[in-house]
Amino acid sequence: MTESGSSSSEDIPSSGTRDQTEADDQTKRVSSEILDLIPVKGEVSKPGPRVTPCGDKDTDKFFQLLHTWTLTPEAKDRPKLAAAMKSLKKSLPEHGWEIKSFARDSSRNRNLALVADHDKKKFSVNIVHFAKDDPAKLTVRVISGCYQVPEGDEVDHY
Repeated sequence: MTESGSSSSEDIPSSGTRDQTEADDQTKRVSSEILDLIPVKGEVSKPGPRVTPCGDKDTDKFFQLLHTWTLTPEAKDRPKLAAAMKSLKKSLPEHGWEIKSFARDSSRNRNLALVADHDKKKFSVNIVHFAKDDPAKLTVRVISGCYQVPEGDEVDHY
């Protein structure tokens, strides 16, 4: 799974028909479960999930949810972020996630990025360690599969 706009509808797994509020709550739960697996604590940005299109499907009937947040530890704990990434590589599979990649990205800073899918829950996560940023941080993007709203409902684009 990838963030909307970069894949076709056929590449996005179906998460079935679901009320948008229920899907939003599920996305928050999955995101919170990932936060609980990060062995470093710090300030977490507060924005909630937002609606994104499901490839080229009807945007009034189909949607994905993208929940992006950042964990910024206190200065004394920032060196622990590299170890936290290795810990996630080990702990995510213990919780049903399949690691798809764990490598440096192609940016100038060569940030360490982890991508994992949870086939049963129909979610994907992309976690990037921005070690050279000031301050250093982890950015986490959780994206759902493609939901369809119940008959008679329309997607609330927020």
